[in-house]
Amino acid sequence: MMAMGNNNNLVHARTCVYNVGYHIIFTTKYRKKVFKNEIESRLKDILYQVADDKESVKQYIENQKDN
Repeated sequence: MMAMGNNNNLVHARTCVYNVGYHIIFTTKYRKKVFKNEIESRLKDILYQVADDKESVKQYIENQKDN
């Protein structure tokens, strides 16, 4: 029995069990607003396509306006 927290994100392979998470951050010089409308939409499309090709589970992809 495993005493881990949330087991919903575990992936069971033939010889192992794993949970890999990614947090990708893009920064722009001088806080320029690069990821707008069609660029943001296209970037999300590409990231979702790569995740589908790799058979990964996508939780969310968001663009944080300003921090």
